[in-house]
Amino acid sequence: MEAKDHISQLLSYIRRIHKRQLNRDFNNRPIAISDTTPIYGYLVCDLVDQIVEQADLHNFVPSPDGKGYHYYLDTCNAYVEILSRDKVVEDAEKRHQAFFKKL
Repeated sequence: MEAKDHISQLLSYIRRIHKRQLNRDFNNRPIAISDTTPIYGYLVCDLVDQIVEQADLHNFVPSPDGKGYHYYLDTCNAYVEILSRDKVVEDAEKRHQAFFKKL
């Protein structure tokens, strides 16, 4: 079975959006974008060896906590993050704890 490069797929979508080649979102609405519109892309996955290798090949920078990667694609004004599922859950729990403390 051939391994898929999910990072290349995400970057391809971002480039197509930036070039206005992708005209509709998932709800079939037009995507309104200008040259200065920032684009944010996220890949939430398990950080298996294949993803780590792809992140390195695409020059992603590891996050300080080691639970993800980030990259700025300046040609498209796009910020891209690769996050482990565990990090997404941990961060959500921290936000909820802070919220409930304030209550």
